[in-house]
Amino acid sequence: MNENPLAVLRRNLRRSGLQQIDAAIAQLEAQLQNPELSAADQVFLAGRRRELRAARWLVNRLLVAQESAPAAPSSATPPPPVASPTIASGRATPPEQTSDLPNFSELLTQSAAASSMRTIQAVLLDSMATRLSASLLNLTDTPLEIDILREDKKRELLYIILKQLEEILDELRFSQVTPEQLREKYPLVMQDLWQAAATDFLGRYYSLAVGDQSVLLVDRLLQDAEIVQTAILNKIPGTLEFLAHLLFQTPLTIDGIPYAIGTVEAMARLEMLLQNLTIQIANAVMQPLLNHFGDVITIKQNFYDKRLLSSREIERFRNNLSWRYRIENLVGEPTAIFESRFYLFVFSTLGITKTSIYAARNQELSDLAGIQLAVTLTLEMRDAIAPRLRTAIAFVGSGVVYVLTEVIGRGIGLIGRGVIKGIGNVLRDNERGSERFR
Repeated sequence: MNENPLAVLRRNLRRSGLQQIDAAIAQLEAQLQNPELSAADQVFLAGRRRELRAARWLVNRLLVAQESAPAAPSSATPPPPVASPTIASGRATPPEQTSDLPNFSELLTQSAAASSMRTIQAVLLDSMATRLSASLLNLTDTPLEIDILREDKKRELLYIILKQLEEILDELRFSQVTPEQLREKYPLVMQDLWQAAATDFLGRYYSLAVGDQSVLLVDRLLQDAEIVQTAILNKIPGTLEFLAHLLFQTPLTIDGIPYAIGTVEAMARLEMLLQNLTIQIANAVMQPLLNHFGDVITIKQNFYDKRLLSSREIERFRNNLSWRYRIENLVGEPTAIFESRFYLFVFSTLGITKTSIYAARNQELSDLAGIQLAVTLTLEMRDAIAPRLRTAIAFVGSGVVYVLTEVIGRGIGLIGRGVIKGIGNVLRDNERGSERFR
């Protein structure tokens, strides 16, 4: 049987390329098993592995299309006759085309799109990893759970979250979830990211001596999954849209305008959402640790900033966090909903700052009740009364100024003028008297 030379070349290229890529991936896997690798090296090597996996997927899809077609039958058995074109109404109907070219073109388009999304994801994660090398000082007036960590531990935790997020994105692609399934499984995805980050950061089998018992740290912290989900994970804005944009190229809506993947506006917003997501997941990792083992000596020595080692400073720090959540829940959150805004924590060259983005929150506004609803009504009343009150105060102020300057001022001026005139008359009379005596 004579085989098409192009098919032979394509098959050989595919096998050779896959072998080289598999060897490189195996080498990276071996390097990633090294426990002495720093978090930055792990992120760098994981990024290279991600690129190689994307290249392998692309090579495997592009070069296998024609190879999968069945081989031509042997010349010993003549092929069945091809039906002649059907003649109807004086026109010939052409036979059905069986070329693989349309399928190959469609596959090429899909492969290029998948490769483009992976490239955008790689650029996004690499940019984020670069930002983590700068200062991580909290420059906002809002206390964060990660503020208690040393700078190196804070950076390590954020690197770990980036790595786990990358793995979850790859797993979602491999699982071929649909946009509807992603929306349904979104809470589970967020919980998996939090659990994976906590386990990697604290150690799966790390135990603490509490009293006379030895407690597995991560197992105890994961029991607070529901609390963390309600307090932090469910309130991280824009994460579902972030995932859908990277996985399905869903347009990202910014200020009411949809932007396609890869545009400057979309990339800038993706970067902001990723930074906020990373910081909030880090807060979620630290929250149960502070609640249950915040004052344990081993934890303080291994993780905490030296300025927050005393029991008094730790309790003050926890109280500030508790007060922050109460204020945000009662005042901050309803105010943000009423103003149609989300507040994000982002990285700058000097540290962590805070910014806000517009988002339609009408449904959340209609669901408010109790104190939160009272806060929005107070804001609405203030907005309604304040301009009129300022106008009234300005009018009254203008009237007072007029009375003081035009009425009372003139009256005082007349009195002063009369006094001065009287003094002048007295002086002149005295001068005349003295001249008489001369």
